[in-house]
Amino acid sequence: MQWINFGNVVNIEYFVSNKEIANGAKTFSYQGSTLLGGMVSTLTQMPATGGVDKEDINTIRYNAPRAYSAQNRGVTVNDYKSLILSKYDEAESVNVWGGEDNIPPVYGKVFISIKPKTTDTLTQTQKYFIKNNILKSRNVVTITPEIIDPEYIELEVNTTVYYNPKNTSRTASQIKTLVSQAVVAYNDNYLNSFDGIFRFSQFSSQIDAAEASIVSNITTLKLHRQVQPKYGLIANYNINIVNPIYYSGVPEQCVLSSGIYIDGSTEVYYLEDMPMENGLGVFRIFYYDIDINKQYLPYTIGEIIYSTGTININGLNITGISGTAFEFIIKPQSNDIVSIRNQLVTIPTQTTTIDVIVDKVSSGDAAGNANYIFTSSRN
Repeated sequence: MQWINFGNVVNIEYFVSNKEIANGAKTFSYQGSTLLGGMVSTLTQMPATGGVDKEDINTIRYNAPRAYSAQNRGVTVNDYKSLILSKYDEAESVNVWGGEDNIPPVYGKVFISIKPKTTDTLTQTQKYFIKNNILKSRNVVTITPEIIDPEYIELEVNTTVYYNPKNTSRTASQIKTLVSQAVVAYNDNYLNSFDGIFRFSQFSSQIDAAEASIVSNITTLKLHRQVQPKYGLIANYNINIVNPIYYSGVPEQCVLSSGIYIDGSTEVYYLEDMPMENGLGVFRIFYYDIDINKQYLPYTIGEIIYSTGTININGLNITGISGTAFEFIIKPQSNDIVSIRNQLVTIPTQTTTIDVIVDKVSSGDAAGNANYIFTSSRN
């Protein structure tokens, strides 16, 4: 960018970038000489947006009927989706639901959640632009649109892959790379959108198909749900992950929080669930002593409804966190994970663990058939 000063007139020469390359650009600096001895600085109100590739045939086939049906006005939830997707190129996925379908119901509103292409959430400036430049002149006067941020349910994937080295020339490390690519492809193709559903059997099959020598895999899942802490306040935290949480009726840490600091102590504390009767539970607060034994505070806090995936923490005063985020790690009742309203299911690479092991039975290193000798005794 070049600035040319002619008295009180400033001409700006700049380049217009092509397609998606510049989307998200937000840090700029002045490279020319100072103007009249002063300092020049830049402040970005909103990152660069709007760059997009041409629509392919499949996208046109999907969007054209919906855009025609909307007739450039917002009446139904599909109208709102079509308007935003057609007029706001930064939107990657959009979900809309009426206030009557919200929890709790809020009549007279329509709720909109948008996943941007380059960030996790929209800025306040972007929300203002969508509401006032795209929706205001097109939606029903008696309905108020409200844009809320997406909530991400992150899957922690731990998979052990067994392979037959006789059927491949690849090393275990190379197979691990292929499996990692298969996980990323599944995330891109089936998740990261508001209508994404994680199907465990489908996901497991994708891992097996990553390399011809793979004979099986053992995969386990946990859910991560980040929560914004309210520092220095006695606050309530209400979380609904929709998916049922595992319940057996005995304590086995089906819900565990990351480390936090609470008012009046320097210890790092954690919250874990304590099952009660009728599918309900409460939360206990504990810290680890010098011998790595759990020391519990003499009271419980909050409630958990396992069948609905509802977590309510009441009266918690967080003064700090021990890690990078305050989150709950959850063992789901089912390995199929759904998302509704403003939730998205995603598989971050940082929470994926892959181990690749030689399958001794199929490779011939261990007997495929064994002779067992059974003994018994009678009194």
